[in-house]
Amino acid sequence: TNKIFSILETFSPSLKWEIDNLLKMLCIAEDHVSEELINKIINLLIDSKELHQYTMFRFFISMKSNLDQEGLIRVGIYLLGELAHLIIGVSAQVGENESVTISENDIVELVTKIANDRSYSEAAHEALMNCCFKLIGKLSPDNAQKIKEILEQGTKSFYCEVQERANEYLVFTQIANDQMQKTITENVPVNKNLLRDACEKNVVVDDFENEEEKN
Repeated sequence: TNKIFSILETFSPSLKWEIDNLLKMLCIAEDHVSEELINKIINLLIDSKELHQYTMFRFFISMKSNLDQEGLIRVGIYLLGELAHLIIGVSAQVGENESVTISENDIVELVTKIANDRSYSEAAHEALMNCCFKLIGKLSPDNAQKIKEILEQGTKSFYCEVQERANEYLVFTQIANDQMQKTITENVPVNKNLLRDACEKNVVVDDFENEEEKN
């Protein structure tokens, strides 16, 4: 997987093609994806701002069908915490005659499935707590409350780090006002230097990319 990433990074004809093939790799790599590589893939995807909506949509659909792929889930839940707002209410083709529209309920359902699966590593569950914290500021009050319930569930985890994150985030939601919560859970800024490097590649944007993202 490290070699595949290196080859794609060097020889990909476009950024979209590179992302598509990284996703294919993650869908079959199971747990053979190192921590370092997971971070590299996340950095690439987050810094590819022109394709955020496309990337999030593709990863969300793939996660639903490949819940047994830990590497995919690790990358996907990070993206979900940062970019979930870009796919809520968005429709796109996933096959020749099939269109999918993603709702907040779909996101909550996926996060709940991941939270209830004990086969994932401690690192995956800790990343999920981070994702839940980010989602609270991006979802409606009712669904944000469901996400808080997942954090409450995390306080009883047998992983100490997961317990700690869950408790910290819950306390924060109790003591911070709505505006402070939204500010703290804002997206991580894109690295402008890496973004400039990525823009040297040809970027292909699909039809469901919104006008703001295109600009």
